[in-house]
Amino acid sequence: MHTAVASGTYAEPSQITVAELADEWLKVRQTQLRPATLSSYERQLRCHVLPAFGHVRVVDLKAAHLSDLYASMLESGRQSFGNEGTGRPAKLIQAAKRAKRSGSTWQEIADMLAERWPEHGPYSRHAVAGIVRRADEPRADTKRSGSGLSPKYVGAVHTLCKRMLRDAVRWSYVERNVAELVDAPRRTSRPEMVTWSGEQVAAFLAHCEADDAERLTALWHLLASTGMRRGEALALRWSSVDLDQRTLVIERSLTETNGELHEHDPKTAAGRRRISLDDDAVAALKRHRKAQAAERLRIGSMYVDEGRVFCQVDGTALMPESVSRRFGVLVKRAGLPKLSLHGLRHTWATLAMAAGVPAKVVQEHLGHTHISITLQTYSHVSPGMDRDAVDLVASLFRRQT
Repeated sequence: MHTAVASGTYAEPSQITVAELADEWLKVRQTQLRPATLSSYERQLRCHVLPAFGHVRVVDLKAAHLSDLYASMLESGRQSFGNEGTGRPAKLIQAAKRAKRSGSTWQEIADMLAERWPEHGPYSRHAVAGIVRRADEPRADTKRSGSGLSPKYVGAVHTLCKRMLRDAVRWSYVERNVAELVDAPRRTSRPEMVTWSGEQVAAFLAHCEADDAERLTALWHLLASTGMRRGEALALRWSSVDLDQRTLVIERSLTETNGELHEHDPKTAAGRRRISLDDDAVAALKRHRKAQAAERLRIGSMYVDEGRVFCQVDGTALMPESVSRRFGVLVKRAGLPKLSLHGLRHTWATLAMAAGVPAKVVQEHLGHTHISITLQTYSHVSPGMDRDAVDLVASLFRRQT
């Protein structure tokens, strides 16, 4: 008996290997998953699942296969690539470097790599440029190379296996999902969240404002004062901003996958929301709009007017990873503690909770689907907040004298 799966291909169920199932599953899901999610699944399968038991027939797959994989990943799953640092073979990176030295463009190099090593793609000119750049950067985590992966990452691989095998059951390749018999690794503790104080945020914004050459000062103001996600801010159009009413509407998000840009709707209904702006953010945006108009005049007919609030000098979209790197450079120049760009979002939420803003308001402002996400993420309190809470509650029942 042959079984038809969603893609329309046919195969003998008893002979299907995990590698063949993975290939079929990715083809079926490629139009249903966000590019970043699909890329993550492809990488997890290529780096961990398929080397472990890709050759095993799906009908022969046991819970022990998955348990052994997770244990191995937790103990020594981090792949060590030395100074190559990209997860690609050294010969691939060296070929890209040689081609660049010979004068080839990034697109020509991307086409060459896609032809010679298609299994390590997909490639784009931006992705190839990033591969070569990272290969030349000193590795900050050399001591961790070859060590175990985090329970969170291994848990993500477990989720992938469950989803893939759930479809295998639905397609009648197997009778049960063996991944359901395996427990995902437990996180021993939540990583400490790094945030800034209000004074440090103010110092950073002042540093940016003092630099006349800094084009993205308004972006840093907006992220710091609203807690917006990076992708939400980079997808923002002027048509969604009302500076007179001091509001903006978040409707889209911009993401980067393998050097390619993708713009999409928020993942959930809660992500589409209207938020308010403070006076400083409004003033920064007004200055930014004026400077952007001057840039448009200088570029002339070559300007690509997509209505973006934040864009390249020629009007095209900013690359998210480049924006994050720019933020890191500015933080270092300002002499402030290291913070990721997403850390500005955490900082806003932490300061809001510390100031007594109701958790429900914080939830809706950040676009969290459930208030439990907000409470779990920002459940940490400082000693000062804890002391204030104790004193406040005690004052409610302390006997008046």
